[in-house]
Amino acid sequence: IDEHSCTEETLKKYYDLVPSNGIFCGNGHETNKVKEALTSFRRSSKIGTPIQVANRSVWFWYKR
Repeated sequence: IDEHSCTEETLKKYYDLVPSNGIFCGNGHETNKVKEALTSFRRSSKIGTPIQVANRSVWFWYKR
């Protein structure tokens, strides 16, 4: 998910398309907007899988 379109609504929309054991990822983790959307989405969806960050920008986690 691109940092410019990373909202809680967009995350919800695309998360269901990722199969179990798939990778859910995007960029822009260095921005507050993306961090806030991810935190809100993960909290409301009760996602406990650790989020990984690479190169300060790319975020991802494995869907269980």
